[in-house]
Amino acid sequence: MSMDLINFVFGAATGVAGNSVYDSIKLILGNKFGQLETVAENDNRGKFEFLLQTVLANNETIKEQLQQLHAQELGQQTGVNIKGDVKAGTGSVAAGVVSGTITLNNTLGGDGK
Repeated sequence: MSMDLINFVFGAATGVAGNSVYDSIKLILGNKFGQLETVAENDNRGKFEFLLQTVLANNETIKEQLQQLHAQELGQQTGVNIKGDVKAGTGSVAAGVVSGTITLNNTLGGDGK
C-alpha cells in the first residue's frame, strides 16, 4: 500500500486536511475512524499505519474509496486544466508554478499580433 495514502488519512486524522476531506474520510471509514483518530492524536504513527493497513487489507471497498478521494484531492492541488489553444509561434510558453485560475484570451502569432 502506498505511503501517500497512509499520509493522506493520517493528515485527516490529525487535522492537517481540510474539513471536507476529514468528513469524507470519516464517512468512508465509519466506526473505524474513531480508533484511528485517537491513535493519530496520541502521535503513535506506527500503530496508526498498522491499523489502517489492516483495515485496507480486509476491505477493498474502503481502500478503493480512499484511493479515489486521494486522487481527487491531488488533482485539485496539482491539476492543470487548459481550455483552448496555447500557441507560442517562434517563442515559448512557460507556466512555471501556477496556483489559482488563469484565463488567457489573447492569441499571439509568431509575429506578436
